[in-house]
Parts: sequence; C-alpha cells; structure tokens
Amino acid sequence: MLPTLFTLANLTCGFLSIFFVMEDQFHHERTAIVTAAVLILVGIVFDLLDGMVARLTHGTSEFGVQLDSLADLVTAGVAPAVLTYATFLRDSGGAVMIVPALWFALAVALRLARFNVSTGTADPRYFTGLASPGGAGFLASFAICHYGLQTAGKGVLFDALRWMTDGAGALMPYLTFGVGLLMVSTFPYRSLKQVHIAGLNPRLLMVAIVVGVLTLVLWPPLIFPLFAAYALSGVTMYVVRRARRVG
Repeated sequence: MLPTLFTLANLTCGFLSIFFVMEDQFHHERTAIVTAAVLILVGIVFDLLDGMVARLTHGTSEFGVQLDSLADLVTAGVAPAVLTYATFLRDSGGAVMIVPALWFALAVALRLARFNVSTGTADPRYFTGLASPGGAGFLASFAICHYGLQTAGKGVLFDALRWMTDGAGALMPYLTFGVGLLMVSTFPYRSLKQVHIAGLNPRLLMVAIVVGVLTLVLWPPLIFPLFAAYALSGVTMYVVRRARRVG
C-alpha cells in the first residue's frame, strides 16, 4: 500500500495543478500559475519516491507499474501541457498554439508506453529518450523561474537568468515541441534511479533528494537551468559517443 499511496499522491498533484491553472483563467492570479507549476515538481518527487519505497519495502508489482504510468500521464503529460498553453502559448498565437501542447501530451503517452513494453530488456542505467518527468520538469520549472525572476532582485545571476527566460518565452512553442521530440527520441539519458552513492543509506538518499528539491523550490532561479541541462544531456551523450566511434 505504501508505494501505491506515493503514486496516488503523484496523481493528486497533477490534478491539482490543472485545477490551479483553471483558477488562474478566472481570477488571473500569478500565484495560481506558480502553484500549479510547483505541484508538478512535487508530483515528480512523489514519482521518484514511489519506486524507491517499492524497492525498499519489496512492494514492486505489475499493478504498481501500470498505476505509475497512469499517474505520470496526468502529472507529467496533461498538466504541463495545460500549464504551458495557458501561460505561454495561447497569447503568442491563438488557438493554433494548442498543437505544441497537444504534441507534448501525446509524446508523454508514447514515451510511457514504450517504457512499459521495454522494461526488462533495456539497460536499467539509461532511459531511451528523455523521461517524461524530465520533460514535465523542464516546462514547469520554466514557469516557476519566469515568474520568480519578475520579482527577484538585481545581480549578475538574476539578470542572466531573466534574459534567458525572456528569450526562451518567445521560443516556447518550439521548445515545447522539441521537448516532446526528445521524449520519443532514442537519445540515451542517464537514469537517476540507478545512481548509487557509495556509503549512503537509501533512506538517507531519499531524505537528501526531498531536501534538495525543497531547497530548489524555495530558490526558483536554479530549477530551470538544472532541468534544461538534463534535457540536453542525452543529446550531448549521443554526440560524444558518435564522435568516439568516428575517432
């Protein structure tokens, strides 16, 4: 039951994220959008923790795998697509901008289906294509960073991040479509679930992850660059491997 509760918490975060986006459309409160984005990131944490808890309690099951995918489809697929369309896409091109958002949600569904059928045959150290939580985190963290920087103070780091998010905001239709392509691509991405830190108890590792994520949420400007770096890591790894083969 314990891993299932974490998975249901993940699904709840996705539902509440969509709810807060709808609230913003009626009341036009910036805090509602930021809350919706934060909920997606919290859902990603629950998604990471449910697998850890399942392994620690020896509670892995086919039921849990399928429920996890259904939860991810909402939290990492539909919720980020709705958030991005309502926040960045709709005002930049009208109804046609629903296409990049729809593609992102479809790409998450394709990514999850491919992951489910390849479990047991693929290298557990790597994902084939960007994992759906990574794509969702990219979009959600961008919203948090964008709105957080509007009220941030002066400084070289803040100014650089503000310039980056302003430029990326204009490219959001292409970035949303591109992240979807990364998820259905065959680029290799390192699985964070298979990263083992020597000498660190798994329970302490879970606590460290939660504390780290909460720290990032409390200081938003750091979140987006981290997710952006992970999204680009698969392409970088692919290019490096091809260069080594050629060399």
